[in-house]
Parts: sequence; C-alpha cells; structure tokens
Amino acid sequence: MDNLFNELQRFGFSKYECQVYVGLLKNSPVTGYEVSKRTGVPRSMIYQVLGKLLDKGAIFTIPSDPVKYTPLSAKDLIDRLRKDYEQSFDYLEKELTSLDSEQEVDIIWRVHSDELVLKEMIDMIDRAKEELWISVWEPQVPIIKEAVDKRVKDGVKAFSVLFGAPKTEIGLTYHHNYMALEV
Repeated sequence: MDNLFNELQRFGFSKYECQVYVGLLKNSPVTGYEVSKRTGVPRSMIYQVLGKLLDKGAIFTIPSDPVKYTPLSAKDLIDRLRKDYEQSFDYLEKELTSLDSEQEVDIIWRVHSDELVLKEMIDMIDRAKEELWISVWEPQVPIIKEAVDKRVKDGVKAFSVLFGAPKTEIGLTYHHNYMALEV
C-alpha cells in the first residue's frame, strides 16, 4: 500500500488524502466519521482532508443526513490526472522551449547519482542517430541493453567496452576483464 500512496503523492495527494481516497474506493458511501474510523485519519483532520479531495474532484458528496462521501472511480481519476499533466507538459514544452537558447555544452557532464546517470545514458542512447560508443560496467547492462538493442535495430551502429560480463554483447563489444590490483 505504501507504493500506491507514494505514487499518488507524486500527483499532489497528501498521505491522508491517499488514505481517504483508497478507503473510499474500498467502501463507500460513508460518513466522514466512518472514513476517519476506517482509514486511521484523525477525526480532527478528516473534514479538512475530505474538503481537499472534493476540491480536487477526487470524491463527491451524497446529500443525506449526515452527508456521505463516495470516490470518483479509479479509472476516471487516472484519466483526469493524465489529462491534467499532459496539458501541463504541453504548456511547459511550448513555453520553456521558446525560452531555450543554444548553449555551449562542456564535453564533460557532472551527473550526481547512479539513477540520474542511467537515465541520462538512456536518453542519449534514444537520441543517437548514427553511432553509439558506450563504456559500461556489468551491473549497468540490463538497464541500458533494451534501449541499445532498439537503436541497433533502427540501424544505429553500437560499439561498447564492457567491464565484466564476458558473455554479454552490446553491439560490437570489447570485453575489458577485471584485473587484480597487483597487475
């Protein structure tokens, strides 16, 4: 459930909002008191959280005494989030690229985490038009191999120096075997 909450939080939901929305998906319509009891969201916070979910259009009220709450279907919520984010990306792409100017790029880039390095590698592989020259370690191979194979299939030549994994090939591969420190 934590992974589900983490993903919803990436789209602007708070932890309590995640708990309430998922709780309502599982069981609705229910009152605010019942939502609080079933989800563990404090009663002192539940109506504020419900209000935020109402503002986001993720839930609806059912006029009754007391008022009950029901969620927007998961599919409809996902479709709405996707549409909103696509519109934001379209806007950002238009506006930011109009501000972008040609910049002189250093030959050496400094990327500050393994995850970002691998993302940058895959982006560069995806943009290759004629040739790829790659130097990688064995643990990186499974992460980039699919992207390289796709480019090779598209006619891009690939050359690699691979440290370790003597049976693995990424395009035309030169294997650089591990040597002990004494060597």
